[in-house]
Amino acid sequence: MDTLDVIVLGGGIVGLSAAAHLRKAGLRFRVVERAYEVGGTWRDHDYPGCGADTEASTYVPSFEPLYSKRRFATRQELFDYCKLIAAKHVGYEHILLNHTVLGAEFVSETNRWKVSTDHGELSAQYVIWATFSGADVTKVKRPLFPDQDRFQGMLKHSTELGSDLDFFKGKKVTLVGCGATAIQMVPTIYPVVKELNILSRTVPYVKKCDLGEGPTTRFGYRLQGALLRCRNEMISFFDNHAKLEFLYRWPYRFHEYTLKRGKLPAAAIPPFAQPVQCTRRGFDYLGFRDTLSKPGVNFIDLKQGTGIEGYYENGLIAHGRRIESDVVILSTGYHMAELNFSIKVDGRPFHSAADKMMGMYGVIDGLPNSLLTVFGSPVWIIPPRLAEFNTKVFIRLIHHMKKKGHERADINVPTASKTMALVHRLNKGHIVLSRACTSYRYLLSNTGQEKAHRLPAKTPANLPYVPFPSVVMELLTRLTFSFKHFDFDSPAAAKRDEPGDLKAEDSYASS
Repeated sequence: MDTLDVIVLGGGIVGLSAAAHLRKAGLRFRVVERAYEVGGTWRDHDYPGCGADTEASTYVPSFEPLYSKRRFATRQELFDYCKLIAAKHVGYEHILLNHTVLGAEFVSETNRWKVSTDHGELSAQYVIWATFSGADVTKVKRPLFPDQDRFQGMLKHSTELGSDLDFFKGKKVTLVGCGATAIQMVPTIYPVVKELNILSRTVPYVKKCDLGEGPTTRFGYRLQGALLRCRNEMISFFDNHAKLEFLYRWPYRFHEYTLKRGKLPAAAIPPFAQPVQCTRRGFDYLGFRDTLSKPGVNFIDLKQGTGIEGYYENGLIAHGRRIESDVVILSTGYHMAELNFSIKVDGRPFHSAADKMMGMYGVIDGLPNSLLTVFGSPVWIIPPRLAEFNTKVFIRLIHHMKKKGHERADINVPTASKTMALVHRLNKGHIVLSRACTSYRYLLSNTGQEKAHRLPAKTPANLPYVPFPSVVMELLTRLTFSFKHFDFDSPAAAKRDEPGDLKAEDSYASS
């Protein structure tokens, strides 16, 4: 397959969206998917209540509406939608299912990528990485609390659960973690369990939403999507800015501490000093908040006291208290943006340390002729929509190279640095970059316990995080897009000691 223009790695909703645009642009491509079917997240997740936590009209790609029976699509609807995209807009003949990627290498001699799979080798001039955009369910986070082998009940990660509620019937269930999965699972399993304990390290802000009915006409679908995106942009503008965030946070807090206090456990209300965007906001359309105040539900804040001390024969020990459990569910997330294969450039490993990456329009310095579909993590930017926009920009770059006869594109570091320095100056007030949050990331220590690591004293100037609302980000991209940000047919990255590692003089701070 040396005639391929592009190889798309990943057959989830992001990879399928990219592939659909490649087909529309007339490019030759293949989608490589490790599983038996497309769908990614919506194929692999099937816990009770699983579904999108944002409205369907703002989540899915723009070229194919999803007429869900409700505003928030279910997991099955989204899985079926992915298969529809594959059949209608991509073509299954272009998708290689059950193909596990073993490695990828860019060869400067031919200016092409070689992708090794367990079924052989593929070659193309360009690669789209659609494997970074979400969680890898093969790499779940499993906190190793002491004495796990003593526990005689069932211990499962949320990814190992099915949607059958009979599994929970009449059992005492303890749920570790209070993210998006727990917000959907708790109200779904509550009617059948005997007792439900929720252990949370960081209490998220949870916005109550109306499940409602989804639009049934194309006009209604587009109108709802436009209105919701306007809402999202406004919320994103206010609750992402360290100095303006109070305009969103304080009315929310007033509501929580007046109308909700007494109805909710005190531990389930975020601390008054916690900014909204220090945790991912939850969307409650199944009745999570109402469930917390019902009998038989216990909400435990792990930051108060000694936290989880370990297991015993019949459950967990937290804050010195024994929590009897028939089933312990670890809703503790996944390792994001990690790959199961190596990436090389001319035989040398590519190091993708997040604080050393630099990119423009999804193209990463040190990885020629490639696109990272979701670059940066702006709040309220939904990955499929952002990936769709980045793919369109990348296709524009490919057509430019074909027209001019170029075979290789690298980031022009000095030129790109000046543009990104402007972006970061505009983002100085961002809630994360301003270090208003107490922690930047959580890492597992040698004992298996997660420790909070604060933001560094000086946030790296080349941090690849562009926390703008989606419309603003797209507008900035359109205004700043220039082929001057790229070096063509010049293996600049190969001259560095380590591909992907920026030298001090190449960082944004020096521009």
